[in-house]
Amino acid sequence: MKQAYIEQVALDHGAKVVFKEFADHVRVAYDPDQISPLDARGVLGIYVHYTESPEIDRIRDAGSTAEDENCREFYSIILGEIDRTGDAPGIVRHVLGLMEQAHSEERGR
Repeated sequence: MKQAYIEQVALDHGAKVVFKEFADHVRVAYDPDQISPLDARGVLGIYVHYTESPEIDRIRDAGSTAEDENCREFYSIILGEIDRTGDAPGIVRHVLGLMEQAHSEERGR
């Protein structure tokens, strides 16, 4: 299994995802104006057996198997922010904080 490094870039129209394999990893670039972060990973998965990290893999897997389109979009937004910032731990902490806040507000009603 190869380590994947995924980033967002502006690509020419029609080039949604590009990747290059190396001996121990794969570099991936996708255009978020043309394809979602979740779908870009789905395309990559057709060609390469890869991992990003256990946490990001779980987010990707949850989004890929979600039956509800809103859930898929939620996971795709999280992945997009991870790709945009390169700060997976920070994004996950932020999302969890927002979810805890929303849950607390909901309980307080």
